[in-house]
Amino acid sequence: MRHQNLNIIVTGGTAYIGSNLVKKLVSLNYNVNLIVREQSDLKLLNELLSKINLNIHNGTTKHMLEII
Repeated sequence: MRHQNLNIIVTGGTAYIGSNLVKKLVSLNYNVNLIVREQSDLKLLNELLSKINLNIHNGTTKHMLEII
């Protein structure tokens, strides 16, 4: 099943489990929006950076609606 035009927001996507979730969502054609802290290490997502929307954010998830 393909999920075109469905938007997903992921927090924690730069860690091991989160990065694998992001990879799976991208493979299923979700539009992935990743919220990360400024100091986050993106090395686990290097191959996907052109396929996701990356929002660098300093703060907590309670400010999520202000970001998107």
